[in-house]
Amino acid sequence: TSLPQLQNKYNCQVVGVDRDAKAIGVARNEAFKNVPDADFYVEDVLNTNLFETYPDNYFSHCFCISHLVHLQIGKKKDDLIASLKRISRNVVVYERVATKDDIATKKNRSFQDYEKEYNFHLLRHLTKQAAKKEKRIGVFYWTTEDPINAKLAD
Repeated sequence: TSLPQLQNKYNCQVVGVDRDAKAIGVARNEAFKNVPDADFYVEDVLNTNLFETYPDNYFSHCFCISHLVHLQIGKKKDDLIASLKRISRNVVVYERVATKDDIATKKNRSFQDYEKEYNFHLLRHLTKQAAKKEKRIGVFYWTTEDPINAKLAD
């Protein structure tokens, strides 16, 4: 299921953020062209006050799709994930899962263990074939409705 399909099915508000104006243009002018309740921002998620404009638990879901792996590991990335958890009741992360080969060869990627470092749960492990190479994808989920997460929030 794609994000436009989810929006169409549930008629929900959509907010998108990316620093790439082309990506935002595709979202605005193609994927969500006829969606009146869709706002898109060309901003660097590590250097924006946008998330501060939303109250706690404003969104039912936030999705990060193949995005976090491109952000440098450190306080700014940690703060971003904390902001997503603050403004949303559920956060879904769809990211590459590093293999030993990935870690050795892809120095520009910030592979992390979302389960250990951010208290996400691995929902699904997918394998994709790309350019004669296997890519492992993880779908991770965090929710305020998880009794463990609720205790951590107190």
